[in-house]
Amino acid sequence: MHIHIGPYRKNRSVKVRIDDHDTWNMDRTLSMIIVELLKKLRQSSNGYPSEFAPPDVRSDGVNYGGNGGGQEKWLQILDEMIEGFSIMASEGWPSVDITLTSKAQHALHLFANFYMNLWD
Repeated sequence: MHIHIGPYRKNRSVKVRIDDHDTWNMDRTLSMIIVELLKKLRQSSNGYPSEFAPPDVRSDGVNYGGNGGGQEKWLQILDEMIEGFSIMASEGWPSVDITLTSKAQHALHLFANFYMNLWD
């Protein structure tokens, strides 16, 4: 596999080459990529999903249970996703260890739930 995605601009350069062996264990291949992206996002994170903000900060005034501390909550969620995807990217995956499987499933749930918030 080779991926090159250039910086954001009108005619952004995107080149992706997928080799046959990349699809053989695609869940692990994708986990290896996702975990590195999540680590980078956590390192450079400047914000958090608006649902973690207190209602007086939200433009719609709706209380989603946020009471401040949004950045800390978001970093915790990113950490949980990183842990789960690290498990799925490891040599021993899939695991028979129920704790590891539970963490991986939780990470997938969080990833799906916060997919539209994975930007900085």
